[in-house]
Amino acid sequence: MRRLMTAVLTALLTACMWSAAAGQGERPSVTLVADNQPVRDVAAIITEQTGVQVAVTDTTSGSVTGKLAGAGVEDSVALLAAGTHASWLRAYIIERRPPDTPYTAEELLDKLDGARRALWESLGRGAFWQNLTEEERHALLVEWRARAGSAAEPTPAGPAAGDAPARAQDGDVRRGMPGGAVAQMDDDAEPGDAMRYDDPVRDLLMPARSDAISLNLSGVPLAQAVREFTLQSGFLVVVDEALDGVVTLRLDGGEPGRALDAFADAAGAQWRPFYVLSRPRELSAEEVAGRQQQFQQRRREMITRAAAEFWQLPAEERAEHVQTATRYLDELPPDRRERIRPLVTRALPFFVAYAATLTTEQRLELKPLLQALARVAGQ
Repeated sequence: MRRLMTAVLTALLTACMWSAAAGQGERPSVTLVADNQPVRDVAAIITEQTGVQVAVTDTTSGSVTGKLAGAGVEDSVALLAAGTHASWLRAYIIERRPPDTPYTAEELLDKLDGARRALWESLGRGAFWQNLTEEERHALLVEWRARAGSAAEPTPAGPAAGDAPARAQDGDVRRGMPGGAVAQMDDDAEPGDAMRYDDPVRDLLMPARSDAISLNLSGVPLAQAVREFTLQSGFLVVVDEALDGVVTLRLDGGEPGRALDAFADAAGAQWRPFYVLSRPRELSAEEVAGRQQQFQQRRREMITRAAAEFWQLPAEERAEHVQTATRYLDELPPDRRERIRPLVTRALPFFVAYAATLTTEQRLELKPLLQALARVAGQ
């Protein structure tokens, strides 16, 4: 396994060295030679040379061999993660000052989990868009769906904080969305197989990420500004609990750093980016079975909760929701249909079982949607 990891990183580093070295300007860059060097040591070198913290979890081991010449921070992190089969992410923290002892990777993941939970709670305690207007909901869904649908294609990404602009050229290590990737563990496994592996980084990666930010904020509280930033960019931001302030900002396609400057100024604080790498842990058969049972239970609870909210709506609004959802499923492009088919196939039995508990009139209301789900599932 170590020989395989070494070969992977060596090939990637050699292929990307020249393109990564070009066009750096005054941005911090990484130059190193690693000869069977532990991943944690390489991460420490990247941190020392760039001033951007690259934290590695205790469960991430392995050694790498290769060289970098003037590589950007994010390219270096992506290469290191690829060589060690680790998932990785970029995030931000706003604080009075950095701690005397840097946060560990585990502490940073815990803080990010808190930031994610705070985001969901601010949006309605799991009813994701409850606190948004209809226009905001529509715009958010269209944007995220569009980004997620194009993520598989190589696209130029804006520069990360302290990084060189990414390029969608041959040999570029960052394709699709910037700021993170889920490890590919086996040739026959899907990236970040949710049932076979425990991967805290995968769970914290937002479904769509962009380094082009557009915000129009006028005298909004810091927490709301950070929420809008995350919804727009897909990047989580950790904010020290004691910080507060009022943000006014107009940004059209700007870099994340410009928004974060405004947030930090409003709070009388400072901000910094950081990276976390974590190698997924393969679960035992018993752990997989337990996770599947928990997943199915959460799915049942989600369907039950959503159904209760649905039946509280007026009949006309219920019909409109069913029509909209049915049309969306029927108009899915073939590639997206194939992408969500496994999920729909797994969820369909729960919807059918739930429908069996309803009255005849209620089943008739949901019939078009159930039929559309069945068509996606190929049934």
